[in-house]
Amino acid sequence: MTTTPVVHSDPEIMGGTPVFVGTRVPVQALIDYLEDGHSLSEFLEDFPTVKREQTIAALEHAKQILVSSAYGAAGGVGWSHEREASGRRSARLRLVPHR
Repeated sequence: MTTTPVVHSDPEIMGGTPVFVGTRVPVQALIDYLEDGHSLSEFLEDFPTVKREQTIAALEHAKQILVSSAYGAAGGVGWSHEREASGRRSARLRLVPHR
């Protein structure tokens, strides 16, 4: 079984920022939307060049990495905790390209 990549990074596209294949939409935009409480439907409505299947595949991949990181086996994803101006602590998921 072959899988089709849904995310890629190319120095010629958005300076190498990971984007959904066939678009210029950064994967980080999806994470930010969900993090801010928006639905997947809202994201897809605002970024019509991204297919639902691409977002689900990207989220599934991120889930696999996060689960495996619990065992110290993952790379490419970093968690950070930040203090907002209100003093509220928030966790932020940042996708980092593999080098």
